[in-house]
Amino acid sequence: LGIDFDGASTVISNSINNAALSYLYKCDIEKALSLLENVLLENPIGSLRDPTAFNLCALYDLSRGPGESTQMKSSLEELTKKLPLQDISKSSFRLKEPQ
Repeated sequence: LGIDFDGASTVISNSINNAALSYLYKCDIEKALSLLENVLLENPIGSLRDPTAFNLCALYDLSRGPGESTQMKSSLEELTKKLPLQDISKSSFRLKEPQ
């Protein structure tokens, strides 16, 4: 996407998240997923915020089977543990606690 996150990462992250939601409202889940995943690959530290994690995980739930969705959400959660990110709630990953 070629987005420069320096100095405005929250505004840009929110804008991209809102654009992805617009695709969802237009019933284009794959485009919404693609947008969020591409920006996440390009700049995970600058783009990954709590609302983005929540929406990305919700899109996985809507577009993938239960097993694949859980795997993708778990991978995203593991990524956040490896990066210096703040304020990402465990509940945003929409993972069920083992019983």
